[in-house]
Amino acid sequence: MKAINWTVIDWNQRTVDLAENLGVSPSVVSYHRLKNHLRKSDRTNHRIDWSNVDWSQPNFLIADLKSATPGAVTAARKEHAPDGLRNGHSVKGSHSKVHVRNNYKKKEVKTAEVNDGAALAFTPTVSAPKPVQPSWIKRKLIEIRDWFYVCVVTKKEAIK
Repeated sequence: MKAINWTVIDWNQRTVDLAENLGVSPSVVSYHRLKNHLRKSDRTNHRIDWSNVDWSQPNFLIADLKSATPGAVTAARKEHAPDGLRNGHSVKGSHSKVHVRNNYKKKEVKTAEVNDGAALAFTPTVSAPKPVQPSWIKRKLIEIRDWFYVCVVTKKEAIK
């Protein structure tokens, strides 16, 4: 087996391609990628600058502005926000599911052209969800319950 100098490898290539070129298995390349690759410098290129954030905004709005997840904003809020806004409880809308549902997902407005060139705007209609059928076991339990109820009622009527 030949000795490979893992410090001079071009880590921008895919693991499978490196393994094929070096004549080793992909798991060996993965091991050495974790061991030798300077991933910290790659992470700094994708870090978010939290210094110029308006922490009085809800987490989902900050997440939209910074292209982050609301969970990442929550973690950053604990570290970078001023003392009064660190937990986010005083921020209106940060913890309300209804507020997030109503404001985070915007409704689409589609336009369609009519023959005379006038634009017509309409919103998509939302159909009612289909009722969910209970599982097989639940259906059988309902049948047993109904059968038992019928037996009890008929027995009570027979006693009268």
